Amino acid sequence: MSVFVANASPLIAFRQLEQTDLLHTLVGTVLVPPVVVSEVFHSTPLPTWVEPRVHTQLPSSILLSARLGAGEREAISLAL
Repeated sequence: MSVFVANASPLIAFRQLEQTDLLHTLVGTVLVPPVVVSEVFHSTPLPTWVEPRVHTQLPSSILLSARLGAGEREAISLAL
């Protein structure tokens, strides 16, 4: 099964469509930065296939200067 790094957008979209099981079927495990966990799941439990991960490398200056939200920046850093 594959591993997928996500920002909040796909998780929110699949939740709104009530199709989170389909997302899991399509991509397998979903790694998300902590800011995405708080943005999408608030205080609800995470599905077992969603794994919070802290990125270990500093984001590049290009990412810092881009017009991205915190979730997008951290997801990109996590994927790199």
